[in-house]
Amino acid sequence: MGEVISVVARRRRWTLGQKLALVEEVSRPGASVAAVADRHGMSRSLLFEWRRQVRVHLALGTTDMRRGFDGLAAQVQTVLQADPFSGHLFLFRGRRGDLLKALWWDGQGFVLRAKRLEKGRFLWPTIAREGSVTLTTAQLAMLLEGLDWRTPTPSWKPEIAV
Repeated sequence: MGEVISVVARRRRWTLGQKLALVEEVSRPGASVAAVADRHGMSRSLLFEWRRQVRVHLALGTTDMRRGFDGLAAQVQTVLQADPFSGHLFLFRGRRGDLLKALWWDGQGFVLRAKRLEKGRFLWPTIAREGSVTLTTAQLAMLLEGLDWRTPTPSWKPEIAV
């Protein structure tokens, strides 16, 4: 008969910040859910679930990029009519369009990240001056690369098979 091995494993607890970082890692061009899950020793299905749950909100219009944690959180509450403590990712763009700030609550405090493009600008919706637009994680990845996330063009075109 075979040997029975019983192991009591502790369930790992992930903070919201860790979850968002992993979802962002999966959203990078060329990244796969399987590779990221294996690298971090986690279930692929769990990572798929997190990717589905994370909401990314673009704050329409322009934002004063001098604002920090408190100013951006206040803008989320007053202008976007959303809860800054929800764990969702809120993105803001400056007037020139080359600077982007991301704000999210990781369960213990706010995390604020910024990215500046050396060339080009972040493409932003022009449908309204206030409110927000929700993006998918794939659209977020394209936005962060400075690509047009609104109308992605395929890199190949199917041909007729004869």
